[in-house]
Amino acid sequence: MILKRSPLYILKYIKKSMVFESKPLILVFPVTYKCNCKCAMCSIWEKQEKVKDIPYETIEDIFKSPVFSSLENIQITGGEPGLRTNLLKIISFLISRSKRLKQLSIASNGILTDLVVQNVGAVMDLISPGVNFYASLSLDGIGDTHDYIRGSKGAFDKVMITARLLREKFSKSPNFKMGFNCVLSSFNYNQGEEILKFCRKEGFDIGFTLANTVSVYIESTNCNADFTLTQEQKKYIKNFFIKLNQEWPCEYFKMVIDMLNGAKREMSCYAKEKGILIDVDGFVYPCGQSSDLKYGSIYENEISEIWRKRMNKKIKDTFKLECSRCTTNCYPPKR
Repeated sequence: MILKRSPLYILKYIKKSMVFESKPLILVFPVTYKCNCKCAMCSIWEKQEKVKDIPYETIEDIFKSPVFSSLENIQITGGEPGLRTNLLKIISFLISRSKRLKQLSIASNGILTDLVVQNVGAVMDLISPGVNFYASLSLDGIGDTHDYIRGSKGAFDKVMITARLLREKFSKSPNFKMGFNCVLSSFNYNQGEEILKFCRKEGFDIGFTLANTVSVYIESTNCNADFTLTQEQKKYIKNFFIKLNQEWPCEYFKMVIDMLNGAKREMSCYAKEKGILIDVDGFVYPCGQSSDLKYGSIYENEISEIWRKRMNKKIKDTFKLECSRCTTNCYPPKR
């Protein structure tokens, strides 16, 4: 006897199968909590002695899974990634497994100049010409302001030395790019224009984002310093983003302006369906926004099983809440 199914049933089955077979395109991978900064908006430096790095052998086991066969964008971060002694071995393995890789990036505070330059050079040797490499350095102010936010005296001078040396050594490579990222908060809300002017003079790209209160990964909710914005500070930053958007019309700038006016986020991102973050403690999330978006632990479940948990109703409901108040731009929308 042949059991007949209606076209509607078949369509629902196909859609369900596609959902569970969907694979992440973007990986955010904090390889260590070890850090040489004590940033005002981050709790990682307080966790570095409590949480051990994921063993390399475990990393190999995880990323051999077919779940990761479609990765296009890998973001290596920390802590300070260079403080992981086998960083290059990890990156080499990830590259070898990622046949569809289009971009690899490393986020660094840029203080350890020799180490950063050495690692960037090694990564450039590892990637193929068709893969873009992006070195992202932190710059949250000029001089003492940056040092204060980063909790490290001399951080500004050191990151500038690193940036200039990276440009000198690698700027002729067509697949190499570098730039600064500035997080605007109550500590530097009125310095956006000064930072932008400085970077233009120096010939460096810079991106601006709003400080975000998150309960996972950097755990800014646990910071002792209050970096939330007052209404007056929000007005100041909003005017800055309006000027930015007039010069470089951008969906993210428009979103920030709307959110500073009290609106909820409407800008989409890949995190809900195509992003995955594997934290140093082994827990897996779509992004670094909320502990309520936890999918599971690599030490307790297979990664394929963890990945499917993103379709859990509780997780999907949490997305609606967390996405509406997220101010980051980590996962660019598809254009």
